[in-house]
Amino acid sequence: ELVALPRLLRRLVVVAHEGASARGASLTIRTVPLRAATPDEPSRRLVAALVEARILMIAGEGADAGLHLAHQRVLTDWARAREQIATDAEFYRVRDEVEEQCRRWTAAGERVELLLPRGLPLAEAEAVSARFGEELGAETRAFIAASGRHARRRQRLTAIAAVVFALFGVGATAAGIIAWNQRQYALGQQQRAEQERAQAEAQQQRAEAESKRATDNERRANSALRATKREGALT
Repeated sequence: ELVALPRLLRRLVVVAHEGASARGASLTIRTVPLRAATPDEPSRRLVAALVEARILMIAGEGADAGLHLAHQRVLTDWARAREQIATDAEFYRVRDEVEEQCRRWTAAGERVELLLPRGLPLAEAEAVSARFGEELGAETRAFIAASGRHARRRQRLTAIAAVVFALFGVGATAAGIIAWNQRQYALGQQQRAEQERAQAEAQQQRAEAESKRATDNERRANSALRATKREGALT
């Protein structure tokens, strides 16, 4: 029957909120429904033996019967309980924190900002839920599951946003490169056009110079011819 003791103690012991940790005097006892504390035959036999030994007490009858440790000192004076509680110290701490946050979440109308955040709080809660399962209340398990879904959804959205921004950055870089290339091409075209215009102006200047020389040569030749004709007329 003692194999059922750890689960039974986890049901009957909770963190005392005036304490600073989940150890020693910062734990306290509570009453739970007898039916919830004895879900199977080994736990029923264990409870019967501990009630007979006056370690446990039953209050009430029938469906309303409750079960609790006989005294707070059981947590420290009974060596087996003390050792088991020390082993489960992290369980008590995490369960208390998660249940308290679950109460705030429920009271606020299940606002998403009150779910467990991604990181250590959620990781601890999911680990406790995976290991101890049904020992947590249905509302607490639902709260942990909702927190996990929300955190993973936010993680996916963050990843998508990162990809979009990365693509936007690549697109902006590519656009910048294209714009730079276009500007360089335009500058090259402008330089070639200026060079061609300069060459055309130089050719025009040479043509005008050649035309002027031809005109001057023709004028000198005509002057010489007229002079020759005058000399011939005089003789």
